[in-house]
Amino acid sequence: APAKAASQAVAEDAVVAYRQALKVFTRDSEPKRWALVQMNLANALASLGDRDPSATARLEDAVKAYGLALEVFTRDAEPLKWAIAQMNLGTALVADAEMAAEHARAYLDGELVAEVRTTPDGRPNALLVRLP
Repeated sequence: APAKAASQAVAEDAVVAYRQALKVFTRDSEPKRWALVQMNLANALASLGDRDPSATARLEDAVKAYGLALEVFTRDAEPLKWAIAQMNLGTALVADAEMAAEHARAYLDGELVAEVRTTPDGRPNALLVRLP
């Protein structure tokens, strides 16, 4: 367990570092470096999402970051990086779908309770899932 906690802390630190790097490497100033940082950020987020079954937001953020990287790493311009990003995106999507399926099964089995939070004007803005 201590090694797992240390590994998670390193991944959390990586997320912070990559987000800081994105303040320097912008899409406009250095698109390829920006896209590479997006891919590395996505990898760190996906790693955190894989470790924590309640961290679906991490996987969703990873999917978004892979998508941003793919806007620069197109199949024609960067075929190898495009293929790597596509593969990692697919892995993150599968993990997110599996986690959603686990949550749905637990909900149907009565192990989880879902609650929809709304904005003041009544629009849904969050789904909370918790133990009953």
